[in-house]
Amino acid sequence: MKNIKNLVITFCVIIAASSSYAKLFNPDFSKVDKVDNLWDGINTKNGVQVFKQPQQILVDGSLERTINFGACPRVGDIDGDGKDELIVSDAKGFIWTYKLGSAKNNRKVYPGKFHHTYFGDETTVALNDWNGDGKLDLICGNNLGTIIICRNKGNNVFIDKDNEPRFNNPDSKFLTTQFPFPFVMDGSKPLDIGNYSAPYVIDWDRDGKQDLIIGEGSYSANSIYLYKNVGSSSAPDFSKKHRYWLAYGFGREQLVPAVGDLDGDGDLDLIAGDRLGYVYLYLNEPHKTTDKKEKYLLQDKGKILFGDKQNPVGRLVRPELTDWDGDGDLDILLGASDGRVFIAKNNGTKKQAVFGEAKPILSKDVLKTYLKPKGWQINSSWVIQTATHPNSGAYIYRMSETNETGEITTFARYDFADGYVGTRQWLLSVRGGGNIPFNSGQLYSFTINCRAKNLKKCILAFEHYENALKSGSSDTKMESWPVATFPFKASAVWQDVKTNIRLEPHFRENRGKLKVINKWLRIEITGKKGLKFDFKNIYVQ
Repeated sequence: MKNIKNLVITFCVIIAASSSYAKLFNPDFSKVDKVDNLWDGINTKNGVQVFKQPQQILVDGSLERTINFGACPRVGDIDGDGKDELIVSDAKGFIWTYKLGSAKNNRKVYPGKFHHTYFGDETTVALNDWNGDGKLDLICGNNLGTIIICRNKGNNVFIDKDNEPRFNNPDSKFLTTQFPFPFVMDGSKPLDIGNYSAPYVIDWDRDGKQDLIIGEGSYSANSIYLYKNVGSSSAPDFSKKHRYWLAYGFGREQLVPAVGDLDGDGDLDLIAGDRLGYVYLYLNEPHKTTDKKEKYLLQDKGKILFGDKQNPVGRLVRPELTDWDGDGDLDILLGASDGRVFIAKNNGTKKQAVFGEAKPILSKDVLKTYLKPKGWQINSSWVIQTATHPNSGAYIYRMSETNETGEITTFARYDFADGYVGTRQWLLSVRGGGNIPFNSGQLYSFTINCRAKNLKKCILAFEHYENALKSGSSDTKMESWPVATFPFKASAVWQDVKTNIRLEPHFRENRGKLKVINKWLRIEITGKKGLKFDFKNIYVQ
């Protein structure tokens, strides 16, 4: 079988057409946005930063809000060289590895590398030797509330090849993959806490077997749970029958845990970040209870101060406990909703932690900013049936080249960071300001000047929103987002590719009534590793 990685990409036109003949894109690309190139995991200010992603969630149990999800940091030796690495998951389903220098003040951090697969939206990550083979595996949570196991094959390798394995929604009938990551199971079904799972794995009760701690994100009823391992250290077994309260959330949302001994008494304590950006401390202290499920319940000690701040890096903070500077006490890493990672050093002692101001973790920016043509964007909107955003290394930027006669040509290139083309995706285009008016039933000629490399298939896709009243009814409203698609071919040399299009209303009830259809355009491109797509002008007549 050929090792071909397919991807459908989406470009969205934001510039409206005029009447009979319209140029849908500025050919000189004079209008551009300057974009920070984060494909090395470092921003222009030399700070560690991964990708953020907006997600609509319920807050306070009932209010809908769109907020950014970002970074979740962990520290551990995942390549087996005896030295720790910084591991960061992001909201687009990537996991990044950063090589580290020795633990000391001003610890050196090298640029990041991302793994070429999809770990799920709003990914959280934990490190643990899940199967007892001596290598740290990745245990990942996501927005769907499930947890996947990403086995370490050695030397920081977790996949066989690009997108094999990858995350798959276990409940979806629409998105399937031949090589899914295995789930943490509860009997015959994936263990599912509801929404936004945040795992941490450690031998909590010190019986020689790793236990599973999960922070929950299910809207104002959140808590942190301990799932006792009733299997073995090489074949863990978890179920809700053996689930215990570890920390009550008291209405706090999006709880993300980290574990360590913060009071120097030899047992494990817990901290947890929340949606509002606070980090809470829960100490492991003796307590009396008649409820067996409260056997391991920790004592809530309130918000942790970082210098003089309780909210050190903004909303949706995700903490990690580690001795970052090698002084023998635990410091706190903080993942921020904008994708940055911060360090708050412990200026106290092992028994009495006092955390200083959170400061960005610094490295050296390798990939500089690029110019993205205005009016175009790569759309990775979720597929409604799957509730996931399959990812890729795709980005679009402006380029120029000079031909043999000295003529300079400016164009846009769709390219892939680190050669990661990704997996086949069915994407929705952005709605709103990019609508193009078409007369119903009229024949149009569409032309695109383009070229491509390692291309498999191109499709023009025109989508619009349409509603109608059902025949014979005065109150039954029908609605749909119909898509008209037109395949075309592109070669390795510049050429004008033309196709004829005729657009009709979707609902029979609108035939003859809906005179103008306002469509938005996307270009879906399927290809293999090394895929590049260049384009200059797009016209419709």
